[in-house]
Amino acid sequence: MRAWTIAAAAVLLFGAPVAAQDPPVQMGQANVQQCLAMMGGAHPELVLHLADSLGLAADQRTRLEALRERNRETAMPHMQPAMQAHAAAAALLRADAPDFAAYEAKLREAADHMVLAHVAMVRTGVEARQVLTAEQRTRLEQLIGSMMQMHGAAQGMPGMMQREEHGMASMMMMHCMMMGAGQHQPGH
Repeated sequence: MRAWTIAAAAVLLFGAPVAAQDPPVQMGQANVQQCLAMMGGAHPELVLHLADSLGLAADQRTRLEALRERNRETAMPHMQPAMQAHAAAAALLRADAPDFAAYEAKLREAADHMVLAHVAMVRTGVEARQVLTAEQRTRLEQLIGSMMQMHGAAQGMPGMMQREEHGMASMMMMHCMMMGAGQHQPGH
């Protein structure tokens, strides 16, 4: 159920921006650094997934696991109400004469929940970054850059969302990419 909730939220929140990107964004090392900086750092879920490659110590794993659990308790409770408000907004549009004030209110309710979820996720990213040594942070950036180059930003991350343990980390990276990190401006 949790994986479905995350995937549905990502589709609702990020589907249009992803579809609008043509061609998919490929992120280089500098852009991965921008993305991680914008998100406060990699989510504990992603760091734990790369634990062996990063050489995490037992105490680091324990601290990251605690952060992951706290994030589930602080960010995830906002996902379901956000999706429900979004669905209610969509239902309002089925009327012959939609109530656009009510529609706007439901969209704002959904957005408010997503802001709360995003802040909780970024807070967790910052705290996860503080668990790592400088060398591990550098290695993490390299690993993420390699993963994204290998799979493609638009193709690899949504596929990860099918596995519950990667859902939150995937959503964070997708969100970062869709907010513009790594996109080249014409003439630059």
